[in-house]
Amino acid sequence: MTTSPAYVIPGAEGIAAAYADMRRYNVAPLAASDWLIEQVKDAARDDIAQQLERNHGAPAEESPNVADLVLRQIYRAIGVALAVYNNQRSRVTDMDHIATPQGAAAINRAAVARKVRTNDTHRAIFEYTPDIDTVENGKETIYYVSGVIYVGPRVRALTARFTSTTNAPTAHSVTLTHFDVLLP
Repeated sequence: MTTSPAYVIPGAEGIAAAYADMRRYNVAPLAASDWLIEQVKDAARDDIAQQLERNHGAPAEESPNVADLVLRQIYRAIGVALAVYNNQRSRVTDMDHIATPQGAAAINRAAVARKVRTNDTHRAIFEYTPDIDTVENGKETIYYVSGVIYVGPRVRALTARFTSTTNAPTAHSVTLTHFDVLLP
């Protein structure tokens, strides 16, 4: 018998109970949602302030150090994805070894969405260092990448997710699993 993993969100019961209490007092669902979001933001802000105070002004959390090889692989994959997005390269396939089938499909979907939604012919340019958040999950490391791309006079948000299943990065150890360019 196999079981699927159960994902536990800490505090979910408390949030659900607070939402149920608000609904009992006939608070509109969107107003209740906004109020709960503000409460979570306030709690996070207070927690960060306490960490800064304890650390005497040092950062509350150290930003992750991403190995140079992993960074090169992430930049290469984003470069290929943007080439497809700019219609400078054909679709991403399994032969490219940069993405899972779902990641390749996400890159290709973003390119098609750009062609369908806009008639913009400007190249998308990725100029600055992206924000990379790292989550280590046993033998797997997940890299969440977000950044800004410039398409002519417009700005777009880029998001991507990469996974690495080895502790020591080797060739093709980082694989793109999700890619999206957020259109307005």
